[in-house]
Amino acid sequence: MNREVRVIFLALLTLSVYAVTMLIDKETLIFPFPLNQFLFLAVCLQFAYWNRKQAGIAIGTVLTALFWTASSQVTWTLVLPLDKVAELVQSDILEWFLLGFYIMLATGLIIWTFRSQNVLFGALFALAFVSLTIGAITPYALFIPLALSFATVAALSKPVYRPYHLLWMFLLILETTEWLTVLINGGMM
Repeated sequence: MNREVRVIFLALLTLSVYAVTMLIDKETLIFPFPLNQFLFLAVCLQFAYWNRKQAGIAIGTVLTALFWTASSQVTWTLVLPLDKVAELVQSDILEWFLLGFYIMLATGLIIWTFRSQNVLFGALFALAFVSLTIGAITPYALFIPLALSFATVAALSKPVYRPYHLLWMFLLILETTEWLTVLINGGMM
């Protein structure tokens, strides 16, 4: 197990321990999905540090994680007073950060599509791009995990940018835990 796999494993183990603890304590399965952005940012920063020779992909990965983290209301409650957070939520700035996150993901999918040099894997990345676009611009958010599923299958089947290909799987798992938490506990997304 290389260091990148270990860091993802430890992040997922942290999520699982929290979920099991909540299952034992509250008798319901709850993943700490408001912390997903922070975990993703921490893992991306670690990947970028370890693989800094791949500067372009490292910068893109960290920017993607920063956009996702900045799109979270939880992030701003840690650094701003509550009245300022309320103003921020009323404005569209969080949506712009989320749009930046989706644009960075879409850019990554386009780059990986052209870099894969294989029709099948290029098609999977293209399907991921289309699904991501639909999920980002419509209220059908289920397309986001679908897009990440396509990207994960393609990236793990034929890795292009090692070890960054593992981040597609990590992001899919983070999104899936969010969906599981909401669906198991009777909410709707």
